[in-house]
Amino acid sequence: MSDISIIVAVDKRGGFAKQHKIPWYYKEDFAHFKKTTIGHPCVMGRNTHAEINEKLGEKAHPSVLPGRTCYVVSTTLKELPNAAVVRSLNDVPEDRMFVIGGKQLYDQALRVANTVYITHIGVDYQCDQFFDLDYVASNFTAIEATATVSGELTFITYKRTFL
Repeated sequence: MSDISIIVAVDKRGGFAKQHKIPWYYKEDFAHFKKTTIGHPCVMGRNTHAEINEKLGEKAHPSVLPGRTCYVVSTTLKELPNAAVVRSLNDVPEDRMFVIGGKQLYDQALRVANTVYITHIGVDYQCDQFFDLDYVASNFTAIEATATVSGELTFITYKRTFL
């Protein structure tokens, strides 16, 4: 079984996207994301891939996330110029990976993930897609928490609780 980690930022209601886009920008969160995932394979859905490409433009080539091998889970796409396309999470040919979105992949990966990295944002961004924080609370234990200097963000690492 692969070592699957999830990384996500959520607002105070557990929302992570609004109309398939991240509705906030926190430099500290992007730095945390990069530091945590650099050198590791990242798995994403089609909409997440499109959003990253839109934001990064030419910086998204040859890899959608420089310094990381990227996989896009899709049953309709055949190929992409800056990521490998796989049909399912099980088709990712890596032993260790980070799932970075969207909703369907988060829901699927949450049931098998060992670690969840959550950036908690204390603001309500009126999101329309939500991360299952109740599942995390019932099945994971917080092992590390760090707040940003501004106090706007809290980075918490959760490990699966095995009973």
